[in-house]
Amino acid sequence: MKTRLPFRRVLLCLLYGLLLSLAITYGHQLETLNHLDLSDEKSFLLCLLLTGLFFPCSLLLMRFLDFVAERSALSPAPKSTLSSIAAPKSTLSSIAAPKKLSSVGAQTTSPSFKPSDRIPLSSGVLSFLCLFLSHFTVLLGVYPGFFVYDTSEMLQQVITRSFQDHHPLIHTLFMGGTIKAVEKLSGSWNTGIFVYTFLQMIVIDLIFTEILLWLKKCGVKRCFRLFSLLYLSLFPPVVMFVL
Repeated sequence: MKTRLPFRRVLLCLLYGLLLSLAITYGHQLETLNHLDLSDEKSFLLCLLLTGLFFPCSLLLMRFLDFVAERSALSPAPKSTLSSIAAPKSTLSSIAAPKKLSSVGAQTTSPSFKPSDRIPLSSGVLSFLCLFLSHFTVLLGVYPGFFVYDTSEMLQQVITRSFQDHHPLIHTLFMGGTIKAVEKLSGSWNTGIFVYTFLQMIVIDLIFTEILLWLKKCGVKRCFRLFSLLYLSLFPPVVMFVL
């Protein structure tokens, strides 16, 4: 691993920390005051404090990604190369035993693969089940789901057929169309909201599972992958946005 990051990447990490701090600080100010107050010293100090927190965190994340890339580049050679080295011995033995020629040829011509490329299906299924059960339990507790103010506006756009670009139009049409279609079939708006939230939960859990499998493919340690699984399953803000 490199001891120092290039200056350009350090600058990008600093810019990321600054922009994220500005978004959090003044976004909260807009939410509470409905206007910006640039003369507020507390908000300015909070922005500096958050920048000092997010900047080193982004540097650590950048170093971790470099470590994963270097580790995947130094992965062991495919087994097919070892079998090709041992191929001359098998050809000598095939002179004395011609019946075994076909089996030897089948082994030497098998496609090459890397050990890290073949991930058991059970690991992905277990990760998905853990995510699904934890999120679905919360969904039942907050039935029909976290239907906050902006989603109600999106539903009203579909009902009144008066659309805005405050949210992506595809998302608005899919969410509002699903809720309205289920309401026509069941006669309950809550059932429509629950069905849409359930579908959204399934899609996001599949994405989380793919991320965990990618970490395993990159050779990330099991303890870190287990921590990531627990974080995605139990951390309240993540669960809230999944639902």
